[in-house]
Amino acid sequence: MTDSFGSHFRTWKNQYIDLVESKTDKIISLVTEHPTPAHCESLKKLIAPFSTVFCEIGPGSGGHLIELAARNPTAAYVGFELRFKRAFKTVQKAEKRGIKNLFVVRANALTMKEFFAPASLAGVYVNFPDPWSKKHWKKNRILNPSFLEVLQELLAVDGFLSYKTDHLEYFEETLETVGKMPRFSIRKLTKDLYASEFVEANIPTEFENLFKSQGLKINFFEAVKLGN
Repeated sequence: MTDSFGSHFRTWKNQYIDLVESKTDKIISLVTEHPTPAHCESLKKLIAPFSTVFCEIGPGSGGHLIELAARNPTAAYVGFELRFKRAFKTVQKAEKRGIKNLFVVRANALTMKEFFAPASLAGVYVNFPDPWSKKHWKKNRILNPSFLEVLQELLAVDGFLSYKTDHLEYFEETLETVGKMPRFSIRKLTKDLYASEFVEANIPTEFENLFKSQGLKINFFEAVKLGN
């Protein structure tokens, strides 16, 4: 029994690795920490037909990103997602709806600067990122000052950063950081999205629906990049 189990363990492979690799027309999958020139060129070719590009960091199972792409088929929507299953499922669901303007980069969002030129993105969505709520974990938060500077650089003038979270402390910390950045202006802000004027245009995520059902308030801001 031990030999059989050990053999099974050694030969197990995540089935979604091959499935992701079968979708090279929609998914750019990194095998190293940083993209190669070939990875960057592949994404460049995929989004070349579109004059406007939006990104979502951590789209999860893809509901929000898919709906965005469906509503605006003339723009490209690129999700940065680490997990093989989520990357594949997002593309699979988009294909079932006939959506052709959605792409996924299976990589850490910290590599975005290597994929996009400065001032090339019309908007970036960050929805319910891991809050890393313990004090010694906070260094792992994606929306840290350094990465916010990267996003500011990648956004075009009038491009926006949209952020939603149920975690008030993380929200306030990020809001304070963005508020000190001279090229960002907070244009939309609420600590209770579903009681605000912004709810009509809101596209909920799967996590958002769960948190809302639990009675948790959703914090939201949109910061726009200013010109020189």
